[in-house]
Amino acid sequence: MNKIEAAGAMVEFRDALANEKEDLAVVAHLMNTDQKRVFDRVLKSWVKENLKKELAVCTPTGIAAFNINGLSLHRLLQLPIKHGGVQGYKSINDDFW
Repeated sequence: MNKIEAAGAMVEFRDALANEKEDLAVVAHLMNTDQKRVFDRVLKSWVKENLKKELAVCTPTGIAAFNINGLSLHRLLQLPIKHGGVQGYKSINDDFW
């Protein structure tokens, strides 16, 4: 996979919204599918390079996760799945984050 030059792309993005108070979810909602794919890759690269963190892309269902090459929430958080009832979960302590 080619490395995306996130720094330059994010500068343009930042400058475009410098005087605006837009929620990224609103901005992403207005993008078409190809624009969202590029935006997701640029955002993930920027976070990895500038914040030294990994960014997970996840969805509530496995089918949606497959469609975006991401993870389901259950897989990301390594939660067991129980069909036909409600699964009991343990609380995550503050040290986890």
